[in-house]
Amino acid sequence: MGAPKQIIDDRLFVDGIAFRWSERRAPQWSPRHGWVGLVITVEPVEDPQKVLVIEYPMPPGWKPSGVQARRIKRPPTVDNGDFARQVGLALAAGWDPASRGKPFVFGAE
Repeated sequence: MGAPKQIIDDRLFVDGIAFRWSERRAPQWSPRHGWVGLVITVEPVEDPQKVLVIEYPMPPGWKPSGVQARRIKRPPTVDNGDFARQVGLALAAGWDPASRGKPFVFGAE
């Protein structure tokens, strides 16, 4: 994976474990897939092994408009409370941050 676009010092805690997150990709237009949403990576603060990749869909009802329709003018808002919920769901879906291997890709709900 490439370098993160935005590294946040905020830590979130899920089940007593500290995690840090970073923005991997802002919402953007893809000729192959159309509009794709925000992508966030999450990893444990101590001894990170397997990275969690959270893929958010574009907001419902969102429609591009204007000449710059392929650009997002406002950066996405980030909510640590939602990240904690998504991390909990990913853990329940089988993400094991202490194991090694490819990043665990999880579609946000």
